[in-house]
Amino acid sequence: MRRWLLFITLWIFGFDVSQAALTGGFDYAVYFAADNTPYLETYLWIEGNSIFYKNENNKKEGRIEVTVIISKNGEVAFYDKYGLKTRQYNADEHTNDLIYDLKRFPAEKGTWEFEMILTDLNDPDKVPIEMRDTITIGFDENKISFSQIQLISHYQKAESVTMFTRGGYDLIPYHSNLYEENMKKCSFYAEIYNTEKLFGPKGKFLITYYLENYETGRQLEDFTFRKRENAGAIKPILADIDISQLPVGTFNLVIEVRDSLNQFRGRIKKMIIRENRYYSFKEEDYQTVDINGTFIDRFNDKDSLREFIRCLKPIADDTEYQYGKNVIKNGNPTLMKRFIYAFWIKRNAREPQKAFADYWNEVLKVNNSFGTLINKGYETDRGRVYLKYGPPNTITQRYNEPSAYPYEIWQYWQIRSQTNVRFVFYNKDNISNDFTLLHSDLRGEINNRQWELFLFQRNNSFDVDQNNIYKQYGNWSRDLYNNPR
Repeated sequence: MRRWLLFITLWIFGFDVSQAALTGGFDYAVYFAADNTPYLETYLWIEGNSIFYKNENNKKEGRIEVTVIISKNGEVAFYDKYGLKTRQYNADEHTNDLIYDLKRFPAEKGTWEFEMILTDLNDPDKVPIEMRDTITIGFDENKISFSQIQLISHYQKAESVTMFTRGGYDLIPYHSNLYEENMKKCSFYAEIYNTEKLFGPKGKFLITYYLENYETGRQLEDFTFRKRENAGAIKPILADIDISQLPVGTFNLVIEVRDSLNQFRGRIKKMIIRENRYYSFKEEDYQTVDINGTFIDRFNDKDSLREFIRCLKPIADDTEYQYGKNVIKNGNPTLMKRFIYAFWIKRNAREPQKAFADYWNEVLKVNNSFGTLINKGYETDRGRVYLKYGPPNTITQRYNEPSAYPYEIWQYWQIRSQTNVRFVFYNKDNISNDFTLLHSDLRGEINNRQWELFLFQRNNSFDVDQNNIYKQYGNWSRDLYNNPR
């Protein structure tokens, strides 16, 4: 059965949450009791800051109504409506907590339509959120079977039985499959069925759980773990994998069962994504990157591979750029492919091919717009700025202003935390398409307070101490710089 994850709406960025939709997600899993009777377990989480809170006696509280409908062929087989309450907050307290809910519903084998409706009871004007999916429940009593793999945020020994208790532990579901740089382990839970029937009441079998490359299926030996088990009616597995040394990328978490003769009997997988924007590939990482079956593996022309690397200069850090130059010099196609693939999974671990394709399309645009007889567009100043910061919001072009070299002023409404950013480019030869960056007020870029002095040296010579050149010659540069249009 496929996993379904629905983010209910877009994230909220500073808007009045009473006017916004609920934000959160939903997931489910099918489990089986000892007598092979199936049941459905649902996981719901809601972002606390998307709920409307009613204030009473200097306290505020949110209330959500949940409606669950399970039907088959248009016939309702199960219906439930229940309420969820947040904890009580002080009137001035932030409401950023995640609201969790876990429910278990009886189920039968077959295909079912599942529907969940969420209503914010404190905000009648807010449109209810409806989520639907088709769930197929099947079970083969003559094969090793599995529940879905459930990712766990954290777990602990249960002191009392709650809705999160399973097998003597309280298991708090993890509401994503994305592991960011501050997350050092991947915890998970699953159940294995039919081992007692197939291996005997005291039969031995081997559980192996590991990570594999999502695209190639290559098993990662450094993230492979094995344990021998005795057969039972239901065999739970609750485990952690240390991912502190896992590079960025997309992987499958795999649970595999083999019998006492080491014969394969079944496996289940779940995709996880490792993102780490601070991760820097070491040289040995580039040497071992598995590219078989990836998008870059189909490129075999050395000139194309070199170009794919050279064009990264505007967005690569110093270490990456130097390593890229080294692999170009080496000329080994496999090393070049490994570098390119590693570069893009670092930028977008979920969709490295899309990240590569999107950037390459921008490179082609830049080459067409800013290329010269000598340099590719990405090698020019305008090309570098475009690729590094994206297209500007406004471009002012002044190619025939008296006494001035041809120039352009680019404005960005925002780059990182800095707003109203300007770049001034000029062309000193008046012939080529190569405009040099003369000045920018973006931190870290060339900052030339006398940029107008240089700009108007086309037919004049000025003292470097002159500061009012723009006033003396009535040019438009200062006005266009202050008021881009």
